Amino acid sequence: MHFRYLKITMQAWLFSLVCLHSSFVFAHDFEATLALARGGDVGAQVELAGMYVHGREVQKDYAKALKWFRLAEEQGNAEAQFGLGVMYEYGYGVSQNFVRAIEWYRLAAISGNSYAQYNLGLLYYQGQGALKDLKAAREWWLKAAEQGNSRAQYDLGLLFDYGRGVREDKVEAAKWYRRAADNGHPDAQARLGWMYVDGRAMQKDYAKALKWLHLAADQGNADAQLRLGIMYYKGKGVPQSSVEAAKWHRRAADNGHPEAQFLLGSMYHRGKGVQQSFTEALKWLRLAVAQGNANAQFVLGLNYLSGDGVPTDYSEAMNLFRLSADQGYVDAQYYLGLLYDAGDGVPKDHFKAVGWYLLAANQGHDQALFNLGSLFSKGDGVPQSEAVAKILLSLAAKWGNEKAQNNLGTMYARGEGGRQDFMRAYVWLSIAASGGDDVAVQNMNKIEQHLSLQERNEAKQEASEFLAKMKNQ
Repeated sequence: MHFRYLKITMQAWLFSLVCLHSSFVFAHDFEATLALARGGDVGAQVELAGMYVHGREVQKDYAKALKWFRLAEEQGNAEAQFGLGVMYEYGYGVSQNFVRAIEWYRLAAISGNSYAQYNLGLLYYQGQGALKDLKAAREWWLKAAEQGNSRAQYDLGLLFDYGRGVREDKVEAAKWYRRAADNGHPDAQARLGWMYVDGRAMQKDYAKALKWLHLAADQGNADAQLRLGIMYYKGKGVPQSSVEAAKWHRRAADNGHPEAQFLLGSMYHRGKGVQQSFTEALKWLRLAVAQGNANAQFVLGLNYLSGDGVPTDYSEAMNLFRLSADQGYVDAQYYLGLLYDAGDGVPKDHFKAVGWYLLAANQGHDQALFNLGSLFSKGDGVPQSEAVAKILLSLAAKWGNEKAQNNLGTMYARGEGGRQDFMRAYVWLSIAASGGDDVAVQNMNKIEQHLSLQERNEAKQEASEFLAKMKNQ
Protein backbone atom coordinates (compact mmCIF):
# COMPACT_ATOMS: atom_id res chain seq x y z
CA MET A 1 0.00 0.00 0.00
CA HIS A 2 1.28 3.47 -0.81
CA PHE A 3 0.54 6.58 1.21
CA ARG A 4 0.91 9.65 -0.93
CA TYR A 5 1.32 12.08 1.96
CA LEU A 6 5.06 11.68 2.31
CA LYS A 7 7.08 13.61 4.81
CA ILE A 8 7.99 16.58 2.67
CA THR A 9 4.37 17.40 1.88
CA MET A 10 3.09 16.41 5.29
CA GLN A 11 5.38 18.82 7.07
CA ALA A 12 3.88 21.90 5.45
CA TRP A 13 0.35 20.57 5.90
CA LEU A 14 0.79 19.54 9.52
CA PHE A 15 2.26 22.81 10.65
CA SER A 16 -0.26 24.87 8.74
CA LEU A 17 -2.97 23.12 10.75
CA VAL A 18 -1.53 24.48 13.95
CA CYS A 19 -2.36 27.96 12.73
CA LEU A 20 -5.31 27.24 10.51
CA HIS A 21 -7.30 25.38 13.15
CA SER A 22 -6.34 27.44 16.17
CA SER A 23 -9.29 28.42 18.32
CA PHE A 24 -8.10 32.03 18.23
CA VAL A 25 -8.43 34.17 15.09
CA PHE A 26 -5.57 36.54 14.31
CA ALA A 27 -4.76 39.15 11.72
CA HIS A 28 -1.16 37.78 11.72
CA ASP A 29 0.11 40.89 13.56
CA PHE A 30 3.21 39.66 15.33
CA GLU A 31 3.38 42.30 18.04
CA ALA A 32 -0.29 41.94 18.91
CA THR A 33 -0.01 38.15 18.94
CA LEU A 34 3.12 38.30 21.10
CA ALA A 35 1.40 40.56 23.62
CA LEU A 36 -1.60 38.23 23.86
CA ALA A 37 0.66 35.18 24.16
CA ARG A 38 2.66 36.77 26.98
CA GLY A 39 -0.63 37.48 28.67
CA GLY A 40 -1.38 33.78 28.69
CA ASP A 41 -3.82 33.58 25.77
CA VAL A 42 -3.49 29.93 24.69
CA GLY A 43 -4.72 30.56 21.17
CA ALA A 44 -2.14 33.32 20.73
CA GLN A 45 0.60 31.03 22.04
CA VAL A 46 -0.25 28.36 19.45
CA GLU A 47 -0.44 30.99 16.70
CA LEU A 48 2.90 32.47 17.73
CA ALA A 49 4.52 29.02 17.71
CA GLY A 50 3.20 28.55 14.18
CA MET A 51 4.71 31.90 13.14
CA TYR A 52 8.13 30.78 14.36
CA VAL A 53 7.77 27.40 12.63
CA HIS A 54 6.92 28.94 9.25
CA GLY A 55 9.02 32.09 9.55
CA ARG A 56 5.89 34.14 8.97
CA GLU A 57 6.55 37.81 9.92
CA VAL A 58 9.53 36.60 11.96
CA GLN A 59 12.67 34.60 11.30
CA LYS A 60 12.21 30.84 11.67
CA ASP A 61 13.12 29.79 15.17
CA TYR A 62 12.25 26.26 16.25
CA ALA A 63 13.48 26.84 19.80
CA LYS A 64 10.99 29.69 20.27
CA ALA A 65 8.29 27.63 18.57
CA LEU A 66 8.88 24.85 21.09
CA LYS A 67 8.72 27.35 23.96
CA TRP A 68 5.29 28.65 22.94
CA PHE A 69 3.92 25.20 22.11
CA ARG A 70 4.96 24.05 25.60
CA LEU A 71 3.37 27.03 27.29
CA ALA A 72 0.12 26.35 25.43
CA GLU A 73 0.37 22.63 26.21
CA GLU A 74 0.68 23.41 29.93
CA GLN A 75 -2.85 24.79 29.63
CA GLY A 76 -3.98 21.48 28.14
CA ASN A 77 -4.24 22.74 24.55
CA ALA A 78 -4.58 19.78 22.15
CA GLU A 79 -3.27 21.71 19.15
CA ALA A 80 -0.08 22.51 21.04
CA GLN A 81 0.28 18.83 21.94
CA PHE A 82 -0.19 17.98 18.26
CA GLY A 83 2.43 20.62 17.32
CA LEU A 84 4.92 19.13 19.77
CA GLY A 85 4.28 15.70 18.29
CA VAL A 86 5.12 17.06 14.86
CA MET A 87 8.30 18.73 16.15
CA TYR A 88 9.51 15.43 17.61
CA GLU A 89 8.44 13.36 14.60
CA TYR A 90 10.46 15.47 12.17
CA GLY A 91 13.26 16.61 14.48
CA TYR A 92 12.47 20.34 14.38
CA GLY A 93 14.43 22.03 17.17
CA VAL A 94 14.80 18.68 18.93
CA SER A 95 16.38 15.34 18.18
CA GLN A 96 14.00 13.27 16.08
CA ASN A 97 12.20 10.94 18.44
CA PHE A 98 9.22 8.88 17.29
CA VAL A 99 8.51 7.62 20.81
CA ARG A 100 8.09 11.18 22.11
CA ALA A 101 6.05 12.04 19.01
CA ILE A 102 3.64 9.21 19.84
CA GLU A 103 3.36 10.45 23.44
CA TRP A 104 2.36 13.95 22.33
CA TYR A 105 0.09 12.73 19.55
CA ARG A 106 -1.67 10.41 22.00
CA LEU A 107 -2.43 13.26 24.40
CA ALA A 108 -3.86 15.36 21.58
CA ALA A 109 -5.68 12.38 20.09
CA ILE A 110 -7.37 11.53 23.39
CA SER A 111 -8.57 15.14 23.51
CA GLY A 112 -10.18 14.56 20.12
CA ASN A 113 -7.68 16.23 17.77
CA SER A 114 -8.33 14.43 14.46
CA TYR A 115 -4.95 15.37 12.98
CA ALA A 116 -3.15 13.82 15.94
CA GLN A 117 -5.39 10.76 15.67
CA TYR A 118 -4.44 10.40 12.00
CA ASN A 119 -0.69 10.85 12.63
CA LEU A 120 -0.76 8.46 15.58
CA GLY A 121 -2.40 5.84 13.37
CA LEU A 122 0.19 6.42 10.66
CA LEU A 123 3.09 5.87 13.08
CA TYR A 124 1.49 2.63 14.24
CA TYR A 125 0.98 1.60 10.62
CA GLN A 126 4.63 2.28 9.78
CA GLY A 127 6.00 0.84 13.03
CA GLN A 128 7.79 4.05 14.00
CA GLY A 129 8.09 4.75 17.72
CA ALA A 130 6.17 1.57 18.50
CA LEU A 131 5.76 -1.93 17.15
CA LYS A 132 3.82 -2.06 13.90
CA ASP A 133 0.18 -2.42 14.88
CA LEU A 134 -2.39 -2.37 12.09
CA LYS A 135 -5.28 -2.75 14.53
CA ALA A 136 -4.22 0.34 16.49
CA ALA A 137 -3.67 2.23 13.23
CA ARG A 138 -7.18 1.34 12.08
CA GLU A 139 -8.74 2.34 15.41
CA TRP A 140 -7.12 5.77 15.44
CA TRP A 141 -7.89 6.37 11.78
CA LEU A 142 -11.49 5.43 12.43
CA LYS A 143 -11.70 8.07 15.18
CA ALA A 144 -10.21 10.67 12.85
CA ALA A 145 -12.36 9.57 9.92
CA GLU A 146 -15.55 9.91 11.93
CA GLN A 147 -14.57 13.55 12.50
CA GLY A 148 -14.31 14.08 8.75
CA ASN A 149 -10.54 13.70 8.34
CA SER A 150 -10.25 12.88 4.64
CA ARG A 151 -6.76 11.41 4.92
CA ALA A 152 -7.93 8.94 7.55
CA GLN A 153 -10.98 8.10 5.44
CA TYR A 154 -8.79 7.45 2.40
CA ASP A 155 -6.29 5.30 4.29
CA LEU A 156 -9.10 3.26 5.83
CA GLY A 157 -10.27 2.68 2.27
CA LEU A 158 -6.80 1.42 1.38
CA LEU A 159 -6.79 -0.99 4.34
CA PHE A 160 -10.04 -2.60 3.22
CA ASP A 161 -9.11 -2.47 -0.46
CA TYR A 162 -5.90 -4.45 0.07
CA GLY A 163 -6.89 -6.43 3.17
CA ARG A 164 -4.22 -4.94 5.42
CA GLY A 165 -5.02 -5.87 9.01
CA VAL A 166 -8.64 -6.46 8.04
CA ARG A 167 -10.55 -8.78 5.77
CA GLU A 168 -10.41 -7.51 2.19
CA ASP A 169 -13.71 -5.78 1.51
CA LYS A 170 -14.11 -3.73 -1.68
CA VAL A 171 -17.54 -2.47 -0.64
CA GLU A 172 -16.19 -1.13 2.65
CA ALA A 173 -13.20 0.34 0.80
CA ALA A 174 -15.54 2.12 -1.61
CA LYS A 175 -17.53 3.51 1.32
CA TRP A 176 -14.47 5.16 2.82
CA TYR A 177 -13.14 6.32 -0.56
CA ARG A 178 -16.50 7.98 -1.19
CA ARG A 179 -16.43 9.81 2.14
CA ALA A 180 -12.89 11.03 1.48
CA ALA A 181 -13.80 11.92 -2.11
CA ASP A 182 -16.79 13.94 -0.91
CA ASN A 183 -14.31 15.85 1.25
CA GLY A 184 -12.20 16.63 -1.83
CA HIS A 185 -9.42 14.05 -1.38
CA PRO A 186 -7.94 13.65 -4.91
CA ASP A 187 -6.49 10.15 -4.43
CA ALA A 188 -9.83 8.91 -3.12
CA GLN A 189 -11.62 10.53 -6.06
CA ALA A 190 -9.23 8.80 -8.47
CA ARG A 191 -9.69 5.38 -6.87
CA LEU A 192 -13.45 5.76 -6.64
CA GLY A 193 -13.56 6.75 -10.31
CA TRP A 194 -11.60 3.68 -11.35
CA MET A 195 -13.84 1.44 -9.25
CA TYR A 196 -16.77 2.71 -11.31
CA VAL A 197 -14.84 1.84 -14.48
CA ASP A 198 -14.01 -1.69 -13.30
CA GLY A 199 -17.33 -2.31 -11.61
CA ARG A 200 -15.61 -3.23 -8.35
CA ALA A 201 -17.93 -3.03 -5.34
CA MET A 202 -20.52 -1.21 -7.43
CA GLN A 203 -22.16 -1.37 -10.83
CA LYS A 204 -20.11 -0.04 -13.73
CA ASP A 205 -20.97 3.58 -14.34
CA TYR A 206 -18.79 5.52 -16.75
CA ALA A 207 -20.60 8.81 -16.08
CA LYS A 208 -19.78 8.63 -12.36
CA ALA A 209 -16.27 7.41 -13.17
CA LEU A 210 -15.66 10.46 -15.35
CA LYS A 211 -17.06 12.78 -12.69
CA TRP A 212 -14.67 11.56 -10.01
CA LEU A 213 -11.67 11.19 -12.29
CA HIS A 214 -12.10 14.74 -13.60
CA LEU A 215 -12.38 16.11 -10.07
CA ALA A 216 -9.15 14.35 -9.12
CA ALA A 217 -7.37 15.23 -12.37
CA ASP A 218 -8.25 18.91 -11.96
CA GLN A 219 -6.46 18.79 -8.61
CA GLY A 220 -3.36 17.49 -10.38
CA ASN A 221 -3.78 13.83 -9.50
CA ALA A 222 -1.57 11.99 -11.99
CA ASP A 223 -3.32 8.64 -11.57
CA ALA A 224 -6.65 10.20 -12.54
CA GLN A 225 -5.06 11.93 -15.52
CA LEU A 226 -3.53 8.63 -16.64
CA ARG A 227 -6.84 6.81 -16.29
CA LEU A 228 -8.73 9.46 -18.22
CA GLY A 229 -6.17 8.98 -20.97
CA ILE A 230 -6.80 5.24 -20.95
CA MET A 231 -10.56 5.77 -21.12
CA TYR A 232 -10.22 8.03 -24.15
CA TYR A 233 -7.72 5.69 -25.80
CA LYS A 234 -10.06 2.70 -25.41
CA GLY A 235 -13.29 4.64 -25.88
CA LYS A 236 -14.64 3.59 -22.48
CA GLY A 237 -17.58 5.81 -21.60
CA VAL A 238 -16.34 8.49 -24.00
CA PRO A 239 -15.87 8.71 -27.76
CA GLN A 240 -12.55 7.08 -28.67
CA SER A 241 -9.95 9.78 -29.18
CA SER A 242 -6.20 9.20 -29.36
CA VAL A 243 -5.70 12.97 -29.38
CA GLU A 244 -7.60 13.36 -26.11
CA ALA A 245 -5.79 10.33 -24.68
CA ALA A 246 -2.42 11.89 -25.51
CA LYS A 247 -3.50 15.14 -23.84
CA TRP A 248 -4.28 13.41 -20.56
CA HIS A 249 -1.22 11.16 -20.75
CA ARG A 250 0.91 14.27 -21.22
CA ARG A 251 -0.58 15.93 -18.14
CA ALA A 252 0.12 12.82 -16.08
CA ALA A 253 3.59 12.46 -17.61
CA ASP A 254 4.39 16.10 -16.82
CA ASN A 255 3.42 15.25 -13.23
CA GLY A 256 6.03 12.50 -13.25
CA HIS A 257 3.78 9.45 -13.66
CA PRO A 258 6.06 6.71 -15.11
CA GLU A 259 3.26 4.69 -16.76
CA ALA A 260 1.95 7.85 -18.46
CA GLN A 261 5.48 8.64 -19.64
CA PHE A 262 5.72 5.16 -21.12
CA LEU A 263 2.33 5.41 -22.85
CA LEU A 264 3.06 8.89 -24.19
CA GLY A 265 6.42 7.69 -25.51
CA SER A 266 4.69 4.77 -27.22
CA MET A 267 2.16 7.13 -28.81
CA TYR A 268 4.95 9.33 -30.19
CA HIS A 269 6.71 6.23 -31.50
CA ARG A 270 3.61 5.16 -33.46
CA GLY A 271 2.30 8.64 -34.26
CA LYS A 272 -0.92 7.84 -32.38
CA GLY A 273 -2.78 11.00 -31.29
CA VAL A 274 0.39 13.03 -31.79
CA GLN A 275 2.75 13.70 -34.66
CA GLN A 276 5.23 10.83 -34.89
CA SER A 277 8.55 11.77 -33.34
CA PHE A 278 11.27 9.31 -32.36
CA THR A 279 12.99 12.10 -30.44
CA GLU A 280 9.93 12.69 -28.27
CA ALA A 281 9.32 8.95 -27.97
CA LEU A 282 12.83 8.33 -26.66
CA LYS A 283 12.60 11.32 -24.31
CA TRP A 284 9.48 10.00 -22.57
CA LEU A 285 10.58 6.36 -22.61
CA ARG A 286 13.89 7.28 -20.97
CA LEU A 287 12.09 9.30 -18.29
CA ALA A 288 9.92 6.26 -17.55
CA VAL A 289 12.98 3.97 -17.56
CA ALA A 290 14.70 6.27 -15.07
CA GLN A 291 11.76 5.69 -12.73
CA GLY A 292 12.03 1.92 -13.13
CA ASN A 293 9.01 1.36 -15.37
CA ALA A 294 9.27 -2.24 -16.60
CA ASN A 295 7.17 -1.60 -19.73
CA ALA A 296 9.42 1.24 -20.83
CA GLN A 297 12.57 -0.76 -20.09
CA PHE A 298 11.34 -3.57 -22.31
CA VAL A 299 10.19 -1.33 -25.19
CA LEU A 300 13.38 0.73 -25.15
CA GLY A 301 15.30 -2.55 -25.12
CA LEU A 302 13.43 -3.59 -28.27
CA ASN A 303 14.41 -0.31 -29.88
CA TYR A 304 18.09 -0.95 -29.18
CA LEU A 305 17.74 -4.53 -30.35
CA SER A 306 16.23 -3.54 -33.71
CA GLY A 307 17.93 -0.16 -34.16
CA ASP A 308 14.53 1.55 -34.21
CA GLY A 309 15.22 5.26 -33.67
CA VAL A 310 18.54 4.49 -31.97
CA PRO A 311 21.76 2.75 -33.05
CA THR A 312 21.58 -1.04 -32.66
CA ASP A 313 23.16 -1.91 -29.32
CA TYR A 314 22.78 -5.48 -28.07
CA SER A 315 24.54 -4.68 -24.80
CA GLU A 316 22.11 -1.85 -23.98
CA ALA A 317 19.17 -4.00 -25.07
CA MET A 318 20.30 -6.80 -22.74
CA ASN A 319 20.73 -4.38 -19.83
CA LEU A 320 17.23 -2.97 -20.33
CA PHE A 321 15.66 -6.41 -20.78
CA ARG A 322 17.35 -7.58 -17.57
CA LEU A 323 16.06 -4.55 -15.61
CA SER A 324 12.55 -5.27 -16.86
CA ALA A 325 12.84 -9.04 -16.36
CA ASP A 326 14.04 -8.60 -12.78
CA GLN A 327 10.72 -6.88 -12.11
CA GLY A 328 8.88 -9.92 -13.43
CA TYR A 329 8.04 -8.54 -16.88
CA VAL A 330 7.31 -11.73 -18.78
CA ASP A 331 8.17 -10.59 -22.32
CA ALA A 332 11.57 -9.32 -21.17
CA GLN A 333 12.26 -12.70 -19.55
CA TYR A 334 11.31 -14.42 -22.78
CA TYR A 335 13.55 -12.18 -24.91
CA LEU A 336 16.53 -12.77 -22.65
CA GLY A 337 15.97 -16.49 -23.07
CA LEU A 338 15.65 -16.02 -26.82
CA LEU A 339 18.89 -14.04 -27.12
CA TYR A 340 20.88 -16.56 -25.07
CA ASP A 341 19.25 -19.41 -27.00
CA ALA A 342 20.20 -17.96 -30.39
CA GLY A 343 23.49 -16.33 -29.32
CA ASP A 344 22.36 -12.91 -30.62
CA GLY A 345 24.63 -10.21 -29.20
CA VAL A 346 25.76 -12.58 -26.44
CA PRO A 347 27.58 -15.91 -26.40
CA LYS A 348 25.12 -18.75 -26.92
CA ASP A 349 24.24 -20.18 -23.52
CA HIS A 350 21.43 -22.72 -23.38
CA PHE A 351 21.68 -22.98 -19.60
CA LYS A 352 20.89 -19.25 -19.19
CA ALA A 353 18.28 -19.50 -21.91
CA VAL A 354 16.50 -22.24 -19.99
CA GLY A 355 16.57 -20.15 -16.80
CA TRP A 356 14.88 -17.15 -18.44
CA TYR A 357 12.45 -19.31 -20.40
CA LEU A 358 11.41 -21.01 -17.15
CA LEU A 359 10.65 -17.66 -15.49
CA ALA A 360 8.53 -16.62 -18.47
CA ALA A 361 6.91 -20.05 -18.74
CA ASN A 362 5.88 -19.90 -15.08
CA GLN A 363 3.81 -16.83 -16.01
CA GLY A 364 2.15 -18.70 -18.89
CA HIS A 365 4.22 -17.33 -21.78
CA ASP A 366 3.28 -19.79 -24.52
CA GLN A 367 6.31 -19.17 -26.74
CA ALA A 368 8.67 -19.65 -23.78
CA LEU A 369 6.93 -22.95 -23.03
CA PHE A 370 7.31 -23.95 -26.68
CA ASN A 371 11.00 -23.04 -26.76
CA LEU A 372 11.62 -24.91 -23.52
CA GLY A 373 9.89 -27.94 -24.98
CA SER A 374 12.17 -27.73 -28.01
CA LEU A 375 15.28 -27.55 -25.79
CA PHE A 376 14.22 -30.63 -23.80
CA SER A 377 13.40 -32.43 -27.02
CA LYS A 378 16.92 -31.78 -28.34
CA GLY A 379 18.76 -31.90 -25.00
CA ASP A 380 20.19 -28.38 -25.45
CA GLY A 381 21.27 -27.04 -22.04
CA VAL A 382 19.04 -29.58 -20.30
CA PRO A 383 18.84 -33.38 -20.18
CA GLN A 384 17.11 -34.69 -23.29
CA SER A 385 13.59 -35.79 -22.37
CA GLU A 386 10.74 -36.27 -24.80
CA ALA A 387 8.34 -36.74 -21.86
CA VAL A 388 9.18 -33.32 -20.40
CA ALA A 389 9.13 -31.80 -23.87
CA LYS A 390 5.66 -33.20 -24.40
CA ILE A 391 4.37 -31.72 -21.11
CA LEU A 392 5.76 -28.28 -21.96
CA LEU A 393 4.37 -28.38 -25.49
CA SER A 394 1.02 -29.44 -24.10
CA LEU A 395 0.96 -26.39 -21.82
CA ALA A 396 1.98 -24.08 -24.67
CA ALA A 397 -0.64 -25.66 -26.93
CA LYS A 398 -3.35 -25.04 -24.36
CA TRP A 399 -2.29 -21.37 -24.27
CA GLY A 400 -2.92 -21.22 -28.02
CA ASN A 401 0.59 -21.59 -29.43
CA GLU A 402 0.08 -23.02 -32.94
CA LYS A 403 3.65 -24.31 -33.31
CA ALA A 404 3.27 -26.19 -30.04
CA GLN A 405 -0.09 -27.58 -31.15
CA ASN A 406 1.45 -28.88 -34.37
CA ASN A 407 4.54 -30.30 -32.64
CA LEU A 408 2.42 -31.88 -29.91
CA GLY A 409 0.23 -33.53 -32.52
CA THR A 410 3.33 -34.86 -34.26
CA MET A 411 4.71 -36.27 -30.98
CA TYR A 412 1.44 -38.10 -30.29
CA ALA A 413 1.49 -39.50 -33.83
CA ARG A 414 5.06 -40.76 -33.42
CA GLY A 415 4.60 -42.00 -29.85
CA GLU A 416 7.35 -39.69 -28.58
CA GLY A 417 7.33 -39.09 -24.81
CA GLY A 418 4.58 -41.67 -24.30
CA ARG A 419 2.29 -44.06 -26.11
CA GLN A 420 1.31 -43.50 -29.71
CA ASP A 421 -2.15 -41.88 -29.92
CA PHE A 422 -3.41 -40.96 -33.40
CA MET A 423 -6.72 -39.59 -32.16
CA ARG A 424 -5.00 -37.21 -29.69
CA ALA A 425 -2.60 -36.26 -32.49
CA TYR A 426 -5.53 -35.50 -34.78
CA VAL A 427 -7.14 -33.25 -32.13
CA TRP A 428 -4.07 -31.05 -31.77
CA LEU A 429 -3.31 -30.98 -35.48
CA SER A 430 -6.92 -29.94 -36.13
CA ILE A 431 -6.54 -27.08 -33.65
CA ALA A 432 -3.26 -25.96 -35.26
CA ALA A 433 -4.74 -26.25 -38.75
CA SER A 434 -7.67 -23.97 -37.80
CA GLY A 435 -5.14 -21.14 -37.47
CA GLY A 436 -3.92 -21.67 -41.02
CA ASP A 437 -0.91 -23.86 -40.30
CA ASP A 438 -0.24 -25.66 -43.63
CA VAL A 439 2.19 -28.12 -42.00
CA ALA A 440 -0.55 -29.14 -39.55
CA VAL A 441 -2.95 -29.75 -42.46
CA GLN A 442 -0.37 -31.95 -44.18
CA ASN A 443 0.25 -33.90 -40.97
CA MET A 444 -3.50 -34.41 -40.50
CA ASN A 445 -3.78 -35.89 -43.96
CA LYS A 446 -0.95 -38.31 -43.16
CA ILE A 447 -2.61 -39.82 -40.09
CA GLU A 448 -6.23 -39.89 -41.29
CA GLN A 449 -5.76 -43.46 -42.52
CA HIS A 450 -5.11 -44.56 -38.91
CA LEU A 451 -8.52 -43.32 -37.71
CA SER A 452 -12.06 -44.41 -38.34
CA LEU A 453 -14.62 -41.87 -39.54
CA GLN A 454 -16.16 -41.82 -36.07
CA GLU A 455 -12.78 -41.19 -34.43
CA ARG A 456 -12.04 -38.35 -36.85
CA ASN A 457 -15.43 -36.76 -36.12
CA GLU A 458 -14.94 -37.09 -32.37
CA ALA A 459 -11.47 -35.52 -32.64
CA LYS A 460 -12.82 -32.64 -34.71
CA GLN A 461 -15.61 -32.09 -32.17
CA GLU A 462 -13.10 -31.96 -29.31
CA ALA A 463 -10.96 -29.52 -31.31
CA SER A 464 -14.02 -27.31 -31.98
CA GLU A 465 -14.91 -27.24 -28.29
CA PHE A 466 -11.33 -26.28 -27.38
CA LEU A 467 -11.30 -23.45 -29.94
CA ALA A 468 -14.69 -22.16 -28.72
CA LYS A 469 -13.40 -22.12 -25.16
CA MET A 470 -10.24 -20.25 -26.23
CA LYS A 471 -12.34 -17.66 -28.07
CA ASN A 472 -14.44 -16.95 -24.97
CA GLN A 473 -11.48 -16.52 -22.66
